Amino acid sequence: MNKNEVNKMRKKIANKNKIKRWQILSLAIAGSFLVILAITAISLLTHHPSVESKQNAAKGIDNKQSNETNSISTAPQKNDAKRKDGVFNFLLIGCDKVGLNTDSIMIVSYDTKNQKAAIAQIPRDSYVQIDKSGRKINSVFGKGYVSSKTELTSLKKQAENADKAKLESLCKNAKITIDGDTLKKYVSGTVKADDICTINGMNYLGNVIKSTLGIVIDYTVFLDLEGFKNMVDIIGGVEITIPQDMNYDDPDQNLHIHLKAGKQVLNGNKSEQFVRFRHGYANQDLGRIDAQKLFMTAFIKKMVSTSTLAKMPKLIDEFNKYVVTDVSIADAVYFGKSALSLDPSKIEMITWPGMAKSSNGTSYFSLNKQQSVETVNKNFNVYLTDVPASALTVYELK
Repeated sequence: MNKNEVNKMRKKIANKNKIKRWQILSLAIAGSFLVILAITAISLLTHHPSVESKQNAAKGIDNKQSNETNSISTAPQKNDAKRKDGVFNFLLIGCDKVGLNTDSIMIVSYDTKNQKAAIAQIPRDSYVQIDKSGRKINSVFGKGYVSSKTELTSLKKQAENADKAKLESLCKNAKITIDGDTLKKYVSGTVKADDICTINGMNYLGNVIKSTLGIVIDYTVFLDLEGFKNMVDIIGGVEITIPQDMNYDDPDQNLHIHLKAGKQVLNGNKSEQFVRFRHGYANQDLGRIDAQKLFMTAFIKKMVSTSTLAKMPKLIDEFNKYVVTDVSIADAVYFGKSALSLDPSKIEMITWPGMAKSSNGTSYFSLNKQQSVETVNKNFNVYLTDVPASALTVYELK
């Protein structure tokens, strides 16, 4: 987008009788669905009420009160001269807030200059090490979330009746990302602990992915599974051909999966069952990843249909309830407009290299270090020079 186009768009936005804010978001959403997948697109265009940008994440800014004349920008700027022009990485997390385990972890790379995208799903059982302790990657977000909550409880006790200088001092020495204004709002009850903990949990997972795989994360997106189900219902369901009968019950998670093989339209509840089913596949986690790819394709097809565009206002309201992201509105509109030129055939779906292994009686997915380096440099490297193998801390299980 050149400066003249930006100025023209700003004038349109300033005149509320010509274009409403939700219509701008709808434009960006419609385009972004072509970039990645429906869940990613949702995250690019919507913001939790207490999240506005990566720089001021956790400040408790309400997007509904943001200045509409500042809603459009040129390409997002990342101040690193060694980076590729127009290449950005997104971390997408699909999570059940009850258990805090991430059911879906995706890395999306979007090359706005060459108009291509790559999506890789990191197997939830992937083995990673934190402080020399091994764990499955699907527990990392929860670890960051819980530790943030513990820190917040401590901060709250110290921050009561504290002046501005004291608040800033507490935040500076805190083990989480927070500023004095947010801490003050949290103590007063105008910012929820869940908002702050979610942001810190995502950042924690992003840092683990960077240290493990050498992938720079520019933006993070969190989607609550309850919101995922509601959004599927809003668009009228998704048509899927289920490859096999699916039956599984886990009372502890309140997860009950009972689906018959064959072509059918899945509502929100059945869609969740489909994407979470794993124990009936011969290769379990990888089998579920293949099923999720199938669902993504069908979901994207439905989301870009004309019937769905008419439901954008309702979808946006739902997104605001269940999505937390540090993608600003300005950046979201940029990505959305850019995505209108993206050929869906230029979106590559990637299965992360590795294999199932067992360690001390626990099943893991052991990441392959050499193949991971090759995958990163081919699809997810934002730098002009290759990421060296030494930048990865992949631990291959024997």
